[in-house]
Amino acid sequence: REAIGDAYQKPYQVLSEFVDRLLQLGVPRDQIILAALRKKVLRLSADRTAGALPYFTTVEHTKKARETLGQGPVLAVVQSFVAGKDQAAARSIVREWALNPYLKLQNYVNNLKETGFPDLQLGDDPSDALLESLVPVGGTKDTVARIGDHLSAGADHVPLWPLPVSEDPIPAFTAIADELKSQSS
Repeated sequence: REAIGDAYQKPYQVLSEFVDRLLQLGVPRDQIILAALRKKVLRLSADRTAGALPYFTTVEHTKKARETLGQGPVLAVVQSFVAGKDQAAARSIVREWALNPYLKLQNYVNNLKETGFPDLQLGDDPSDALLESLVPVGGTKDTVARIGDHLSAGADHVPLWPLPVSEDPIPAFTAIADELKSQSS
């Protein structure tokens, strides 16, 4: 509700009606994936679409999302990352990214409260533990390990989102590709 201004509508109802409309228009169910965080929308994803694409989540969320979805639907968990090796700089980038706007939005805060951070409040300055559960700050090696953690927790796919978003993403993706290549050798 934080992002739609004065005309409040229950997000679940709006999303459910949107899925209904897509299906009525002939969009195949297997070509719809919802940005889903919490149980109700994860169930909607499992029941009426091909799956879920959670964002700004933890490995603990991935475990719970897979349990909610069951084994059939796709679970594609977006993992943000910082390619540099300087942990202090990475943590600063992640802190800024998390605070503006995600930790100021109730749906993201509520999700994190349910998946390991019960004391988190809207607008809180994130702890290092929270930041590191969202984004590995140890560089590409840690990011590749986190991808594996999500896959082990039940993700089918792990799309990557490089931080900071204002920079050219190709060097960050290249660093991840190089790390994957070195680990497979």
